[in-house]
Amino acid sequence: MKAGVKTDEELMITYTKGEQLEQEEAFLELYQRHRAKVLGYLRKKLTTTGMAEDAFQQTWMKLHVGRHRYDPTLPFLPWLFCIARNCAVDVFRKDELVLGTASDFGTSERVLNIQQEVEPDSGTAVTPKLDGIPSRYKEALELRYSKEMSFEEIAKKLNVTPENARQRVSRALRYMRRFFKTEEKV
Repeated sequence: MKAGVKTDEELMITYTKGEQLEQEEAFLELYQRHRAKVLGYLRKKLTTTGMAEDAFQQTWMKLHVGRHRYDPTLPFLPWLFCIARNCAVDVFRKDELVLGTASDFGTSERVLNIQQEVEPDSGTAVTPKLDGIPSRYKEALELRYSKEMSFEEIAKKLNVTPENARQRVSRALRYMRRFFKTEEKV
């Protein structure tokens, strides 16, 4: 580092504990240094520009809100990219719940790949998280993502309406989201 140029970790300390003007300058410096890398990463992980931009905005908002949880003894950049990965997963899930389909984003495999990157030792990203989900929701989720069945196909298989199939998958994803939130607190 050049003399007088602060490290990312030093900037985060200033951003967390400095005076308001110092905090703003520290944030702007971090943003300028890393915005292109973060946005590029998110564009590779998500299939639409809109999704990448949503995750990008969420990343910086979460950094701002969670700045007091940053541990300055740890490197800043991996912490920032962990936030970005989590935001990518959240944006993907949100869009999938709203649209009810993964076809616009390639397949549901993309969210599983992102999640596996967050939890590389978990094997597949979905299977270990299904333990606490009621069986009727779990079955619909597995048909949707493991077998890549449409909601109409799931409805026939489960002898329910397509709307009910969609609802079961949506509820299963909510159970998973609660599990991830609980796990983050531990």
